[in-house]
Amino acid sequence: MHRYMNTVFGLPDRLYRSPEEIRCEMAKVRSGINKINEELNIRSLLLDMCVLDGEETPEQIVIALSEALSTAEEAIFELRELHSELEMLEEELREVRCELRI
Repeated sequence: MHRYMNTVFGLPDRLYRSPEEIRCEMAKVRSGINKINEELNIRSLLLDMCVLDGEETPEQIVIALSEALSTAEEAIFELRELHSELEMLEEELREVRCELRI
């Protein structure tokens, strides 16, 4: 949606996405959050670590734990980024709704 310049209030030209476009993007972000949450399932991480043969050295166990921790940290970082993106989309949607009421 494009709003033309309002010379009375001095508002510049603005380009807005439709609420449907914003909601569609929000659904994609939520889907990404759900996917990461499923991958980050603590139980599955613990089960993966327990599948060790029992013949591993302490060093190998530490390496496996470090890899699991690294994967979890990456997932948490991605979750934070997606959450931030979702907040920005929510703000954009509020702004567009407000603009459409004018």
